[in-house]
Amino acid sequence: MGQAFGLKEVYQVIRRRVVLLSVVTLLVVIIGIAISLLLPRTYEGEGALLVNFTSVKSDEDEISSSEIETNLRLIETYKSILISPRIMDKVKAQYGSDLEMEELVQRFTIGTNAESQIITVQAVGPSKEAASELVNVTLDTFQQEVESLMNLNNVQILTRSNPDAHETPIKPNLLMNTILSLLLGLFLALLLVFLKEVIFTRADSEEKVEKVFRLSSLGVVPIISDEWNQKKEDLMQNDRYFKLLPRLGTYSPITEAYRSIRTNLQYTLNQKSAKTVLFTSTHSSEGKSITAANIAYSMAMDHVNTVFVDLDLRKGVGNHLFNNPVRKGATNYLEGYASIDEVVSRTDIPHLSYVAKGPMPKNPAEVLSSDKINTMLAELKEHFDLVIIDTPPLVVADAVALSTRVDGCVFVVNAQKTNTEQVSKSLQRLNKVKATIFGVVLNRGVKETNAHYYY
Repeated sequence: MGQAFGLKEVYQVIRRRVVLLSVVTLLVVIIGIAISLLLPRTYEGEGALLVNFTSVKSDEDEISSSEIETNLRLIETYKSILISPRIMDKVKAQYGSDLEMEELVQRFTIGTNAESQIITVQAVGPSKEAASELVNVTLDTFQQEVESLMNLNNVQILTRSNPDAHETPIKPNLLMNTILSLLLGLFLALLLVFLKEVIFTRADSEEKVEKVFRLSSLGVVPIISDEWNQKKEDLMQNDRYFKLLPRLGTYSPITEAYRSIRTNLQYTLNQKSAKTVLFTSTHSSEGKSITAANIAYSMAMDHVNTVFVDLDLRKGVGNHLFNNPVRKGATNYLEGYASIDEVVSRTDIPHLSYVAKGPMPKNPAEVLSSDKINTMLAELKEHFDLVIIDTPPLVVADAVALSTRVDGCVFVVNAQKTNTEQVSKSLQRLNKVKATIFGVVLNRGVKETNAHYYY
């Protein structure tokens, strides 16, 4: 079962990352082909020498083993002489090369076969003509020199190098380089996917959330882009306001996503008889406040008497979300300067009210840790069916302090940038104080159906 599950998991990762795999592989192949086309061409020329035996025997005469050994040694000797300085110096002079001796020798490949008397001479050059010329000059020079050097006339040129027989360069090998580039591209793509999925893995799927964090996924919110906001001019000034459900339309995919989240959350709330829900995240800019506000809107649209409480006393955006610049808020109540009725404001949506954060206190964490917060929540529960609380991300202690005062928490994760290690560390902070976590909302995510929404 474990192996089958592993194969299924690998298949799902590959299917999810198929675009990344394809792009990286294709890019490496294109680079490989481009490099192959830009590299200088190398051509090969080839010729052959025939070495006669040192003595000739009739058919009746037997050739002794010592004679065979002598002939084989002679061929090996000729092979060494071919690339000796004596031959190469003359080849270099006739060929007109400015190469160093070692570089010139490296251009040659001398081949012999124990079953034959033939020595093959191969050489490479920048063109087919240059390669063939280098081979032919070497053959002529060796034939002339070996007679005076060995006092033997037993070497004949069997074949000369013909440039027309070597039209195709041996380097670069475009086909081989393309295949290697393809394999390298696949390796790099798989390595990148491995790093993203295992080491720098993001919390970007409901399955991963449930498996890694052992928490329920309440749902996925697609990416909210400007097209769904009908390119309003005010968007740049207050884009959060135009990313709320009343501005997105009743039948938009975003609204449907929040309806699904609302259904899942309502089931949990009913199971636990919960009325106060805290929303938090690992970092800022994960969509926590917009998610909390939209769920509050969705609950109100379902005739649940809901209040949104902005307890992000440091950087609360409730006034922008509800386009309501009220001055009195939660801090006024917590510091004893206002009653609960004075800080609760009605919104333009039936069944939805709002409590602003109020003036910035000197020490937000202490204010949120005071006993007065319990009194405020108790009063709100008397007036409303559901209290949704927006808090700072877990980079500060405020949300942790509040998490034990509420019935449960909803953790918002940006599927595009938050990795699992960051989420795990944040959840550990909540678990240490024994906070109840209702589930996780994936913001800017993609459903398994691969449906992409931009608005």
